[in-house]
Amino acid sequence: MKNLIIGIFMIFITTNPIYSCDDIEVHKKVINYILDHEGDKVLKTKSEYSKYGIRNSLLKRYNKKNNLNYTIKTLNKEKATEIALDLMNEYKINEIERCDIKLIVYDLFYNAGPKAGALVSQRALNRYHNGREIDLMVDGKMGNETLRYLNKIDDLKFFILIFTDERLKYYSNLKNWEKYKNGWKKRIYSFFEIKELKCQF
Repeated sequence: MKNLIIGIFMIFITTNPIYSCDDIEVHKKVINYILDHEGDKVLKTKSEYSKYGIRNSLLKRYNKKNNLNYTIKTLNKEKATEIALDLMNEYKINEIERCDIKLIVYDLFYNAGPKAGALVSQRALNRYHNGREIDLMVDGKMGNETLRYLNKIDDLKFFILIFTDERLKYYSNLKNWEKYKNGWKKRIYSFFEIKELKCQF
């Protein structure tokens, strides 16, 4: 699997347009990419419906918070983007400085939930620094230390390789891995082909 990841990563393009890292348009580009992966079909699990990756329980919480009455059936991409921007702040993804790292981390948070997102990020960060600089607690919480070390990454290619490996390890231990593994792999590997996002510092 490691050789496959390295092989795919060789197509990563570095000549990208430059955007300010905290630009709302960059956040929308990040979210647009993620929502395209999720799709606009209404899906049903054992317990609830979802659309654009937004579950009914999450939508009810967002409605209550903002005094709205959105429904899964009528949810469009504009409204899904609005909710995803709110979640980006709630999950503290907006505090990640690099757009490329912001994208791969938020995709995991959005798809697997904030606890899984933080766990995978922390495991990847500990491997990235190889115990020389940090001993980050793997507690599944996106705290200041996790954010601080995400913002200290200077070897993007190396970190993405590690992050991808840790994300695949996490997904492969899920009960529904066999059912969804092909789609998940395609989604995860697609981040090596991003050409639109690069931040200025």
